[in-house]
Amino acid sequence: MKKNKKTVQPVSGTKVPRFAGPSTFARLPELRDVETCDVAIVGIPFDAGTSYRPGARFGPQSIRQASRHLRTNYHPNYDTEPFVEQQVADAGDITCNPFNINEAIKQIE
Repeated sequence: MKKNKKTVQPVSGTKVPRFAGPSTFARLPELRDVETCDVAIVGIPFDAGTSYRPGARFGPQSIRQASRHLRTNYHPNYDTEPFVEQQVADAGDITCNPFNINEAIKQIE
């Protein structure tokens, strides 16, 4: 397996407790902090299209919070270390109009 030495890794849970550190996906760097990016994680906090049970707008924040527990270890079944082999970064959330679905779709696109 070839390792790319230029990738910026997630913050290790052994160096900084998982409840601290960056609030990005899997504690990865923000997009502005890397020179190149192979995979960008983007959140879309929008729930105006739902009926009866809104709350999808909190999804990106909840996924980032839960991803603090992801580990960056080698995956033997796939023979890969995803955060080593490619640069992954958190691109933040897309800002979209919460009151106008058509305008929000244009902003998301």
